[in-house]
Amino acid sequence: MTYEQSAWSQVVSSATLLNIFHDSWSLGTSTNDGITKQLITGINGQPDGTLTLHGKSLILDSDTVIGKNFIIESANIANGAIGTVQIDEAAITSAKIASIDARKITTGQLLGANLNIDLDSGNVFFQKGRIYDSQTRVDINIDQAYVRTTNGGGSATLQNGRLLLTGPVYNNGQTIDSNPYFSVSASLLPTFANQPDGAVGSLLQSKDFSEISVSGHGSIGFLANMAAEKGAGIGISAVTGTYIAGNDQGVILSGGKDIGGMAFAESPNFVVGYDDSKGVDGKDVGGNSILARANNFVVAANNFSVDKNGNGKVSNGFFARNIGTNGYHTITSQDNGRLYFSGGNSNLIDISVKTVSQSSLVSLKENIRNIDPEYALAEVLKSDVKQYNFIGERKDNIRVSPMIDDVDHELYIPKDWLAEDGKSVENYTITGYLIQSIKALQQQIKELEQG
Repeated sequence: MTYEQSAWSQVVSSATLLNIFHDSWSLGTSTNDGITKQLITGINGQPDGTLTLHGKSLILDSDTVIGKNFIIESANIANGAIGTVQIDEAAITSAKIASIDARKITTGQLLGANLNIDLDSGNVFFQKGRIYDSQTRVDINIDQAYVRTTNGGGSATLQNGRLLLTGPVYNNGQTIDSNPYFSVSASLLPTFANQPDGAVGSLLQSKDFSEISVSGHGSIGFLANMAAEKGAGIGISAVTGTYIAGNDQGVILSGGKDIGGMAFAESPNFVVGYDDSKGVDGKDVGGNSILARANNFVVAANNFSVDKNGNGKVSNGFFARNIGTNGYHTITSQDNGRLYFSGGNSNLIDISVKTVSQSSLVSLKENIRNIDPEYALAEVLKSDVKQYNFIGERKDNIRVSPMIDDVDHELYIPKDWLAEDGKSVENYTITGYLIQSIKALQQQIKELEQG
């Protein structure tokens, strides 16, 4: 053992060394080569108060309590299971942890340059990046600001306030279109007189056509006029037009203010497929009729209207099958046939007018010939003229005229007096015969006067 004023040392054995100085000390094993005596394992107390443990490895084989300011410069933990540990404050410069139980993490926030996870509030904040699975079936792209799900070749994308639905369309196994087939976005309604400015709503658009239908009743509009209606829904297409179908039950369009006159309030309505056996006061469908209920029925394009009393008005013209009217006070027979006025029992009816005129323009006639006054007088004299009234009329409604005998065929009437249908007479022709008869009588009177 040796001792100096500033140091004291004792070699306990050939491998053990104890050094005590006035400002430091050490205890451990050394190389003991007689020259360096470097500490291999041991404890070294430094002048600044630092206590250093030397050794190739350090094993703590008991419960350990570490105070504050615990610094690990570098650590490699192959598999760590810490039963009980208390760290007041630790700064770990670098660590490699092969396995760790996340359930033991109780920190409030996990912070990163582009990610902030707050475990207390449940908020997750992304600055940039993506979240997606290995097959990109779910893709949340922070940089391009979209959310997309993909499955079976179709996808739904939410981006810039729009929802885009995409699905490939195949024809003979070939993809013919993969563009979005439907989108939902915001829209600003155009300004109208009865619409406030700035009305915002939704815009639903499809690529070529749209269909809203009940399951099992689709293909709206594609089977039109081919069979009894089987579809139930709405089909919208720029090619085939807009089609509303109600299968064999029908379609009801209703809206507007109360039309009045009913025991209950009812808006104007239009029923296609109305069952008229249940009365006009109902809206029963499932039939083969069309019902329109309103105070007035107006077709603005044709200047046509029907008021609540059933009065119709046509400004420019109206046609029903072969008969038409126009603004020039004309009734037109489209097939140039005769006009008949009949009653509810299909019998012809009387027509009352102030005067009746008949066209007699030479330019409208052909095969013009003279008729002998004596022949005309003879035909008039042979004609049977009777007094009668029509069946169903009052007996005092006396009529006198030649008659077409379609019963006994005994009464005579000149064939020239018959109309084209053989069931009526040409009054203007009878007038012509009478005029010629007067001429014949006048000639006879003249001859008698001349003696």
